[in-house]
Amino acid sequence: MNSSRLLCLVIFLISALLLFGYIGGLAPVELSQGSPLLGWTPTVNLETNQYLMWRADGLSRLFAPFFPIRDALKPILMSILILLFGTCLVCRVAFASAGKNPRWGWIVGFIPVLITLGVTGADSVVVGALAWIPLLSLLLSAIFLVGKAGLLRAALPLIVISGVVSLTCATSANHLAPLAAFCAVLLAQRLQGEAGALPSSSSSLLGIGIAIIPALVMVATIPVAPFPDYPQLGHVVPDDGLSGIIRPLIGIDYPIQVLDRTIIKSSFSLMSVAVVVLSLLALVVSGMSSALTLACILGILGVLDTVLPEASAQIAPIAALSRLIPWGTTVAYTPYLVAFGAWLLSVTVITTSKKIVAIPVVVTLLIVAQASQTRGYPYEIRRYSYASITEVSPSAAVVKHIAQAITADSSEMLKRPLLQGFTPSGQSLGKFSTSLKTSLNPFQGTLAAVTDGDPKTRWTTGQSAQHGDEIVEIIFNTPTLVGGIELDTGEFTTDFPRGLEVTGTSATQDGTTCAASFPSWQGSVTRTPKGSLYFTGQHDVQVIFPAPCLLKSLSIKQTGKATFDWSIAEIRILN
Repeated sequence: MNSSRLLCLVIFLISALLLFGYIGGLAPVELSQGSPLLGWTPTVNLETNQYLMWRADGLSRLFAPFFPIRDALKPILMSILILLFGTCLVCRVAFASAGKNPRWGWIVGFIPVLITLGVTGADSVVVGALAWIPLLSLLLSAIFLVGKAGLLRAALPLIVISGVVSLTCATSANHLAPLAAFCAVLLAQRLQGEAGALPSSSSSLLGIGIAIIPALVMVATIPVAPFPDYPQLGHVVPDDGLSGIIRPLIGIDYPIQVLDRTIIKSSFSLMSVAVVVLSLLALVVSGMSSALTLACILGILGVLDTVLPEASAQIAPIAALSRLIPWGTTVAYTPYLVAFGAWLLSVTVITTSKKIVAIPVVVTLLIVAQASQTRGYPYEIRRYSYASITEVSPSAAVVKHIAQAITADSSEMLKRPLLQGFTPSGQSLGKFSTSLKTSLNPFQGTLAAVTDGDPKTRWTTGQSAQHGDEIVEIIFNTPTLVGGIELDTGEFTTDFPRGLEVTGTSATQDGTTCAASFPSWQGSVTRTPKGSLYFTGQHDVQVIFPAPCLLKSLSIKQTGKATFDWSIAEIRILN
């Protein structure tokens, strides 16, 4: 017996080390102002641009200093350890219920955790909200069973322990606490094999109260993050394509859109579809299962939020409910629900399904989770953006956008493009010795309008649309030092490029290049009076290179699609 327990402990520790090694190779998803271990701190998610006050749970603050890694990853490691322990226990219980060796729970328990980390990356908020659900669900399940046996009065220690774990779960989940509590209750019900409505006995109501009450208290006491002084027409993330801004019916309301819906849809659509398809496959092969049904429902919610057009997604369940609850429109719920669905699906197929189902499902989830990972900018730039360019705020999305556009791999490359003490000045292209070419031959002659100094005249494609393949090329008759370019739309403010690629051809042999690619043009970058970065209107088209380049030509390509012309009233060379 002792050797069996020792073996389980060794397997658990090996799994923990492997997971720690995996997460240690990732760059943190969040930036926090100051140490995240000292209580509430402003935090921004560098993928979804979720911005809120967040804090690590008590255990993370207590034990994290002992981990020999950078501070930004310390809170998530404790959450991983708790999630791994709880998952192993859930798998152990499930194996025992299926008449199999419970020891297998310790052997395979790391697989659902690995899938969850693959879905979320090093996201402390989501992993922290998931961490305590397995343990809490086991305790709630025990309360349900004790109540059915009429022994609830003798179970005071169990009730006290459940209350402590529920409180810890709430402090770890923060804004997601009510959702975490609800998921724990649903999982506790599924652990008993009940497929109907939530239980209504006195013991069940007690268990539900133990889970829900700390979560509600937590949500009511979360402080509001300080919000930058953005102007009303400024923006920090791509427009969702809908008129106006989605406003909550209750709770905190940001004056501009903060969540990056483009990233949420692109990062979690594939996993949402995979959870639905694999859950249905497992249901068909293995028979009806309440846990698989719940995983399928969570996947469907994710699909409705990420696959549908935005106008439809905003009336789908996740978006609709987010407007009815506190903090709803400031928190990204889809990553959490999809991650929990993937975790639940993997636990279920591993413990109850046949190998012919479990292996393909698990392998597919691992592949999809890895493929779904968003690519942020390098960790060096993340640290620099906090230290030098912008405070922890929604402005982090601006830094990311520019860093990707100029393919920045160092913090120095961001100084000029983000106007760090630099105000570009421009000269009309007419003051340079140049010749111009366009891919649209019928309109070759009108290019002279971009150098005449008159904003009322313009060069235009004349196609009444943007197709994504329009090119204007500037050939410098003598090598010219170019620090950037401005495409003035003049009076034709709707004719800005929807996407833009600017590529310079160097006149030297030093290998320097001036290039930028904006698949979705958001506008030029400027600062509020207090220094927060934001995008101006999209009609303001300025591209600033990391450093001036000596060029012999400059290609300007419009890469987007729209039902408006692409027009240029004036071209200016920035220095």
